[in-house]
Amino acid sequence: MQAHREDNAVLRKQLTDSHNLCSALEGKLDALGVQLDELLHQDPYGNVDVIDITNERVSGFKNKLSEAARMAGVLSLSLSGK
Repeated sequence: MQAHREDNAVLRKQLTDSHNLCSALEGKLDALGVQLDELLHQDPYGNVDVIDITNERVSGFKNKLSEAARMAGVLSLSLSGK
């Protein structure tokens, strides 16, 4: 009986950790969407306004994308139970 309680506690913690990672990843992906929309801002004619695309903004986007990918990897490991 004690072993089942311990197993349940471990599974509950894994579920909580996975849920928290999902929420954090969702936030990162939402932020990436906003930043991508800003980077690819279109003028009234549908042309991308390349003046807004600076090295700093592209670098920031890449950093956020890398962080989201890292979080997805952690989430994948968490869900696989490893």
